[in-house]
Amino acid sequence: MNFQSYSEAHFTFISLIYYLSLMMYASIPKSALLSVYDKTDIDLLARKLLEQGYNVYASEGTYQYLKEHGVFVDSVSSITGYPHLMNGLVKTLHPIIYAGILCDRNNKEHLEEITKYKVPLFDIIAVNLYPYEELSLRADLSFNDLLTYIDIGGISLIRAAVKNYQYVTILTSPTYYSQVISELETFGETSPETRMKLAVDAINYVAYYDALISHFMNFTTGMWESNYQTIPLKYAGKLRYGENPHQRAFLYRYPVEKVGVVNAICLSSRKPSLNNIGDLDAGLRIISEFRDPTCVIIKHRNPCGVASSQFLLTAFKKAYECDSKSAFGGVVVFNRNVDSDVARELSKKFFHCLMAPHFEEEALGMLSSKKSLTIFELPGLDIYRPYGLRWIKVSGGFLLQEDTSMLLHPENLRIVSKRAPTKEELSTMIYSWNVVKHTYSNAIVITKGSSTVGIAWGESSRVDAVQHAVEKAGRRAKDACLASDGFFPFRDSIDVMAEAGITAIIQPGGSKRDAEVIEAANEYGMCMIFTGIRGFNH
Repeated sequence: MNFQSYSEAHFTFISLIYYLSLMMYASIPKSALLSVYDKTDIDLLARKLLEQGYNVYASEGTYQYLKEHGVFVDSVSSITGYPHLMNGLVKTLHPIIYAGILCDRNNKEHLEEITKYKVPLFDIIAVNLYPYEELSLRADLSFNDLLTYIDIGGISLIRAAVKNYQYVTILTSPTYYSQVISELETFGETSPETRMKLAVDAINYVAYYDALISHFMNFTTGMWESNYQTIPLKYAGKLRYGENPHQRAFLYRYPVEKVGVVNAICLSSRKPSLNNIGDLDAGLRIISEFRDPTCVIIKHRNPCGVASSQFLLTAFKKAYECDSKSAFGGVVVFNRNVDSDVARELSKKFFHCLMAPHFEEEALGMLSSKKSLTIFELPGLDIYRPYGLRWIKVSGGFLLQEDTSMLLHPENLRIVSKRAPTKEELSTMIYSWNVVKHTYSNAIVITKGSSTVGIAWGESSRVDAVQHAVEKAGRRAKDACLASDGFFPFRDSIDVMAEAGITAIIQPGGSKRDAEVIEAANEYGMCMIFTGIRGFNH
């Protein structure tokens, strides 16, 4: 036999085996396995599968649910030969189940084993898991309670189906049922594209679920410094654009935090951009420091005005007056409900976004007419507290650090000047510090009472930051208090403050020239306090 005739004979033999495999595969009835926690529309899916000639099997809970809804399928126990053991902990962990999922339909030996051992060939798997996201946020569940909700069998079923996605359709959410039903009714099977898409989504679902468990265990034990970390993220929508209009951007929710800017409800048709979300988050972080009615105005993730008052309208006016030029086109965050009086004043200005716990109906009507304005409600904003950890993306990885959101207490402060602060000065300095630590470095915040009057940020020189903040404050700097996020390396900053009329300074301390800086403050009769804590925010 020459080479050509040998090749042709070999090809014919292989084709015959393939044809016989297909014939064997075609003779095996199609089956589906249903094992779901979320039973939304599972009865509809089961009915449609039965209509399409599928043998349908279900785990005990799903089986009973379908039976109660008049849909009669077979129990998983009928093919495994075992009941649901250990109160349902062991349901689907059986070779006959996984053989039926992992079988390669083009492998003759696989198909022979399927026939020999009477294994149902599963073409569709519908599985979803315990709602670990919701459970992990419940205060009444202990560490051990939550361990009981770690899914074993469901995770394994999903992984097996994903591994064999060429033949198996994996459904991890009721939202996919209608598409699959439509394809079955039209084509008799699902398309390869659909199976691949569902497989990718399913493995991401598993990864998210595992990341939630990992995060909960790390949070409970405090073991953040471990060899491996995961961040559970859930898609929350597409943004209008990224930092610039030509960049696509997407929003993902970090479910570990109960309240955050991602949880805000958009009341406008206009979608936010990435910059809007970043600015709103910066405002939320600052406003979390204050319990009185407070307004924060943000521009480029930095405050250009912060004020607290007995009345929210007064707080807004004072925050706006701090730097009305920078406030133009900014973002405004309130920790109290916005009424018509505040809305009327807001409508006179140009802002991109507003966020508050709630907007009263009349106020919302006034503000909704501004088409360039995006309005958000965030229930719980008035009690928001930062999570305590911050993830920062860098090239090649992530940084993880503890949050800077720590409150200063008078007993932890050290008075280093000859003159002690008055009660009012101390309160004002602490207020100023709670703003400066959220402002990008080098940062200076000048405050009078509970209102900022001059803010400088992003300067490469400390004295330039002081000079800039003093210029912003103008005459309002007289008798005001100043906070610096870092120490003063030279006395030149103190000289600038004294000339402007500032009377009290709060700063971390720690410079080689602290003695020189303190002496300068004493020369001018100024009060100076060291926090012992640096407030850099890069």
